[in-house]
Amino acid sequence: MKTIFIFIIILTAFVTTINKADAQKMYAGLNLTYGMGICRMEGVLYSANLENNVDTYKSTAFSLGKGLSSGAYVGYMIRSNVGLELGINYFRGFYGTVYSDAATAMEYHYLEEFRIKANALRCVPAVRVNFGEKKLRTYIKTGIVLNAFTEGTLNVDYHEHSMGDSQESHYVQKFTGGLSIGFHSGVGLTYALGKCTLFFEATAYLQNWAPKHSEITEYTENGINALAVMTTSEKEIDYVNEYSYNYTNPPNESEPSKELRFLLPMSSVGITLGVQVPLGK
Repeated sequence: MKTIFIFIIILTAFVTTINKADAQKMYAGLNLTYGMGICRMEGVLYSANLENNVDTYKSTAFSLGKGLSSGAYVGYMIRSNVGLELGINYFRGFYGTVYSDAATAMEYHYLEEFRIKANALRCVPAVRVNFGEKKLRTYIKTGIVLNAFTEGTLNVDYHEHSMGDSQESHYVQKFTGGLSIGFHSGVGLTYALGKCTLFFEATAYLQNWAPKHSEITEYTENGINALAVMTTSEKEIDYVNEYSYNYTNPPNESEPSKELRFLLPMSSVGITLGVQVPLGK
């Protein structure tokens, strides 16, 4: 609810500016961004060769900021080279491995793997400064990024095969809620092509996300649905800053369990391509 309220405030302020604006100074554009995750969290990749008695540990890093985003924006030039922009884009993240545990022998194979990604709708108000007067120009912009309707997905797969006997399980955990506010900046080149302007931009988003709630939405063991036998406290978790556990009077199993709040990285640097057109005649 808080996220929607902030969205409304930003949109109202921008619409008010547009209503008072000269249409000749307005513009709009479409963009597509590929982001590579930065400010990443550490994970662990573990493997064991039981025949040679060798264990291998490898650190890995992941960020929910890795993925593709597509969106649109409108802007208004308050000076000849300074503009205000409001962008909306949808971010679709790529899976990253958080943890992996594997073991092999002649008749034995074992693998457990945790992979996570996130999707989000992003609002990006920014200030833009253009440089140059020719067809090829440069610009910089900076502002804030506000994520709404962020959803993280954790996939966990377990496989074990021994002497012809196999065991496997799979579950999906969805993370939702939580307000994520960060910083956005970009440096780019534009090329005027008739009434259209093509642009290339080096883009950065700096932000973290702390989900408020998670729920296991899929759980199978050896292909059989095991979700129905789980209690609400086993399936759902509320993430809080502080909680207490009373062993004499334990929590109700029909209510979500509680765990401490944590931050997930959603920062990225990437490349943006797009097209921009003037809205005035």
